[in-house]
Amino acid sequence: MIAKDNLRDFLTSLGFLQSDSIQDEVILPFENINCSVAVDFTREKIKYPEGIEADRDTTKNFSANENFVVLECVVGLLTQGYKPENIVLEPKTPGGRKDSHFYCDILIRDNDKRPYMLIECKTMDGKEDDEFNKAWKKTLQDGGQLFNY
Repeated sequence: MIAKDNLRDFLTSLGFLQSDSIQDEVILPFENINCSVAVDFTREKIKYPEGIEADRDTTKNFSANENFVVLECVVGLLTQGYKPENIVLEPKTPGGRKDSHFYCDILIRDNDKRPYMLIECKTMDGKEDDEFNKAWKKTLQDGGQLFNY
């Protein structure tokens, strides 16, 4: 599982490099779409490219391991050529969890800015009771978060 203690090595495996301008920061440029993602280890902040919207900033820090899964997903989307302006982090959505947290992790919009795809990120450490496996069991049982949105 991606966690604070292995984050730097994980980001290096994705191609992040030491920033030239900030001492304890790594950066991954996306030259094809003229943006970059940076991770500041001193401030424990994730810096997404300008254009990526966020209804909340709770995934832009090191407070939860799921934030690193969101980071990996955003890196994958940008690598595939998705434009930052078509990505929204934690958009308020109708439905969502029953505990009234109506935020999914990532919304992808099409080029006309219409909602196209929702992405719900889960941590996984291979244990039966990890976040992914619990959510998967709930999905098989009654649809879980999948049908709440």
